[in-house]
Amino acid sequence: MVQNQYTNIGGVESLWDSHTPCAAATTAGFAAPRWYQVDVTGGTVAASIPQATTWDPDGANVISRFMPSVAIDRAGNMAMGYSTSSSTTFPRAEIRR
Repeated sequence: MVQNQYTNIGGVESLWDSHTPCAAATTAGFAAPRWYQVDVTGGTVAASIPQATTWDPDGANVISRFMPSVAIDRAGNMAMGYSTSSSTTFPRAEIRR
């Protein structure tokens, strides 16, 4: 739902993207945002991804995190915003750096 972010830092071109898979294969219904950095220097997509992770900090699968978006500054620092919700928490937005 959010467009890719493009960076060109020191001549290295990258696309940054995010989506929401399940937090773990055995988890029923909990979501966790996943983000990627894909190198595309010179219009060639690299065979390997330099960075990617699923953000599931508590690991207890008690809260869903969804609708992520990423932003990258000139130094290559990435921040991700997303919404959270659970059976005891009303939906809200959070930002992690």
